[in-house]
Amino acid sequence: MIGGFLPNINDGYPKAWSTTIDSVGRLPFDRLIPGHGPVHSDHARMVQLRNYISELTERVEQGKKAGKSVAELQKGLTVSSLKSLQANGYRGYVEDNLKNFTVYLGQKTPIEDRLTGNIEAIYKNLDRV
Repeated sequence: MIGGFLPNINDGYPKAWSTTIDSVGRLPFDRLIPGHGPVHSDHARMVQLRNYISELTERVEQGKKAGKSVAELQKGLTVSSLKSLQANGYRGYVEDNLKNFTVYLGQKTPIEDRLTGNIEAIYKNLDRV
């Protein structure tokens, strides 16, 4: 649920994910050991992940309601267009973790491929409860 880079939302519940992260954020802790990536010493990276999931889910939902296809959304929603990825060094943090903790064999950059996959997964799972 909480990691050091963009999540795999294929089996997730996009609308509930942010709320779940908020619930974890209300718990007292000094360190958070995520499923992947470095240990978090505060809430900052967890909140950035929450903001990314929330922003992307909202934008995919708006596009889907407007009749856009997954391909159209993948073309229009880019790493640079997401405010959550640009805030407080989050993009660089994600890119560094993808480089340091994963093996990448794709065509684009790792962050672009993750984003493309997340758009498709959110589109498919938008109404999961």
